[in-house]
Parts: sequence; C-alpha cells; structure tokens
Amino acid sequence: MTLRQLQTYFRRKLRRVGAMLAAAMIAVLAASCGGDFDYKISGERPANETRTGTGDFGSMSTSSHEDVLKLQERYQAKVEAEAGKK
Repeated sequence: MTLRQLQTYFRRKLRRVGAMLAAAMIAVLAASCGGDFDYKISGERPANETRTGTGDFGSMSTSSHEDVLKLQERYQAKVEAEAGKK
C-alpha cells in the first residue's frame, strides 16, 4: 500500500467512527429528553390540559390563563406555608 492509499483508508475509518459517535450522541440526547417537550410550570400540569400554540401567549385561551394563575397561587401558598414552618 502506498502512503496515499493508507491516508485514504484511515480517513474513511475516521469518518465512520465520527458518524457512529454523532449518531450515538443524538440517540443519547433524544433519550434524555424523555419525549416530553411540553413546557411545565413547577412540575405540575392538569391532566386534561391541551397544548396549542405553545411559545406565544397570544394564542393562550382565557381558561388556560386562569389555570396558570391558579397554579401560581397554589405554588405561592405552598412557599408561604413552608416559610412559616421554618
């Protein structure tokens, strides 16, 4: 084998290894997300809530806005209760 053939051989091997590493990293990242890409507020979300137009609050319905306010009130009450225990 000539030097040029060896260089070509190792470049091809390096590309394959790089492609396999990239695929493995993408698979790990996708698995770590758990498939749940919805925005969560403090880990609590009503079970019957539907997500439409996430990302822009202009499309948020009034009932969804009320749900967010109720959730914020519950969280604030929880924080105040824990602060009172200390």
